[in-house]
Amino acid sequence: SDYEILKNLGSAGDEYHILILDEIPSTNTYLKDHEELPHNTIVLAKVQSQGRGRRGKSFYSMDEGGIYMSLLKKKNLKDYDIELVTIASALALSEVTDETLGTNSQVKWVNDLFVSGKKIAGILTEGTMELETRTLTSLIIGVGININTKAFPKELEEIATSFFLESNEFKERNAIIAKIILTLEKYLLMTKTNPQILIDQYRSKMLYLGEEIQVHQGNNHYSGILKDLSENGHLII
Repeated sequence: SDYEILKNLGSAGDEYHILILDEIPSTNTYLKDHEELPHNTIVLAKVQSQGRGRRGKSFYSMDEGGIYMSLLKKKNLKDYDIELVTIASALALSEVTDETLGTNSQVKWVNDLFVSGKKIAGILTEGTMELETRTLTSLIIGVGININTKAFPKELEEIATSFFLESNEFKERNAIIAKIILTLEKYLLMTKTNPQILIDQYRSKMLYLGEEIQVHQGNNHYSGILKDLSENGHLII
């Protein structure tokens, strides 16, 4: 509930506006369609019918045991390096996951979180820009996490997991949501104040470093060895 989330946020709760909806296509899409919503609006859906990931991929979010949320930022956007926002968001999710489960989660560049070799969460960050000045006018950070999901559709059983499946315990989602919001703020600010630490932390959690990977860029597909991560968070192959 919004009351429980705000309670868990403590004094920071005054800064946020929380909207909880039953079912919508996607929390990111909802925020893009409602530009009038204020800075620091958080939209949560019990179910998403069209959860999205990078490059238009879908994210399974039809289970009410998940957290499907998006955060809208409209102010102080100069405090963030837009190129590193997805990396910062992945690290925030990773920290909360590891604190809650006692795991050592890993990231698949750039926006998927894995535990025990299976996907447990995904991120989609989107921004709107003032075309003439090329300045960022809003930022939306979307997060989908499998929390109390007990079972997945057959095609996902081997590749997806949840907090429940990893710990055999139901988790209190309101507290996790609040923890994500607070941790997200910490890492977003680091995109400008401590970008090198951010990149180093992300690199230490990356899957497939030193291995051959498949790369998809538009209609181009090629393979190569994943050598490193650049200073601005791009893959070096």
